[in-house]
Amino acid sequence: METGVILLAAGGSRRLGQPKQLLPCGHGTLLRRAALTAVESGLGPVVVVLGAFEAECRQTLAGVPVRIVVNQDWQAGMGSSISTGMKACSGEPLQGVLIMLCDQPGVTPSLLRRLWEHQRITGSEIAASRYSGTLGPPVLFMPPLFSRLCSLEGDAGAKSLFAGAKHVESVDFPEGAFDIDTAGDLEWF
Repeated sequence: METGVILLAAGGSRRLGQPKQLLPCGHGTLLRRAALTAVESGLGPVVVVLGAFEAECRQTLAGVPVRIVVNQDWQAGMGSSISTGMKACSGEPLQGVLIMLCDQPGVTPSLLRRLWEHQRITGSEIAASRYSGTLGPPVLFMPPLFSRLCSLEGDAGAKSLFAGAKHVESVDFPEGAFDIDTAGDLEWF
């Protein structure tokens, strides 16, 4: 059994004013880099959830071995994208699902594997990244939480599941504090 990776890339980048998924990053775009990171982790199948800028995002993912699904309700928010990604994974015998965002350029394949390894050692239901005094993505969820992830709606992210989980562990990821949300963030990118 494998661990699925769901890469969320459906947002409209309202605060940034341009598609963050398509920002130049290395030899490609921010989205392509995130997708390659997920694939290179070797955890299992990668599902990319698109919405806004779907055609352009598909183009930047050409040749990357991922499954693309579209959240037709992407404007409703992150919860609907998580639900879309989870439903795309249903029917696959997964031992966990790791959810990551396309706008955290500090994420590496090594970090994704560390989350997986930490969960195996601790037996936690959730293995989250820790940065800036909080827990956040990338986050690994175990099967007891799959149905709740599938039922997320609107703008409610998966963080709402932390409170009800039996055991939440974390891996330090100080680089996670940096993500791309505004034009000011581009200065550091």
